[in-house]
Amino acid sequence: MSKDINPEVLNCFNRSNTQNLYLRKEEIKSIKEFLNSKEKILHICGKPGTGKTLTIKHILKNKHYNFYNAYSDLTKLLSLSIKIPKKLTIIDEFDILEKNHKKESEKIIESFLKSKHKLITISNYLGSNENVLFFKPYTSEEIEEILLLKFKNELKNEILNPIKIKIIAKKSTDGDLRKTFDKVINELAGENEVNIEEESNVHKEIVKEIVNRSKKKNQIELYEIYLEKCKELKIKAYERSDFILVCDSFD
Repeated sequence: MSKDINPEVLNCFNRSNTQNLYLRKEEIKSIKEFLNSKEKILHICGKPGTGKTLTIKHILKNKHYNFYNAYSDLTKLLSLSIKIPKKLTIIDEFDILEKNHKKESEKIIESFLKSKHKLITISNYLGSNENVLFFKPYTSEEIEEILLLKFKNELKNEILNPIKIKIIAKKSTDGDLRKTFDKVINELAGENEVNIEEESNVHKEIVKEIVNRSKKKNQIELYEIYLEKCKELKIKAYERSDFILVCDSFD
């Protein structure tokens, strides 16, 4: 049964929310270096949901720039090769423009190279080999960290159990943060169910991590570490006998 969700929570996990950005320090640094350099063009590339557009908008908030999307602003884009805007220009979904209007996209690049103004293109797929900044997909560990940070810093409370956050992160195998945000909303609306098998897999992951990091400790010591971890995650721990069985499976 679906539940009403607090508007503050919806805003926190809104795909367009540029208020806070996590774990893209190197990419932010590279973009800022480009903006302060003499380089004219920067191509940003990465799979959907890796934070490309979000990062750009986060860096440029409260600044003046032109933003175009190859889907919704095609007519305006096709005129760029004729008249270059007198400020920084961002073209999102640039690979779509390259694919469907190759000559025009090449003219746009040439025009900016000859101008005094900068261009940043954002693409899902690599179309150029020059001055490219690649955004890697988020790992499940990074996604888990981002979710925990958002709940802690932006909502100031634990609306979602850490074990459910871990399960959602583990399911995000494609590294798409936008899809993950949708899963969080669905979870809070009561549209996702965490089954026994999924919860069991989380316990196995915890035990595996403890065993690998503490090879010199005996099983009693390992179990104490496990109990602390479960307490931290606010989940019910296995009995010692069950814990030992899981431990033995990793020997």
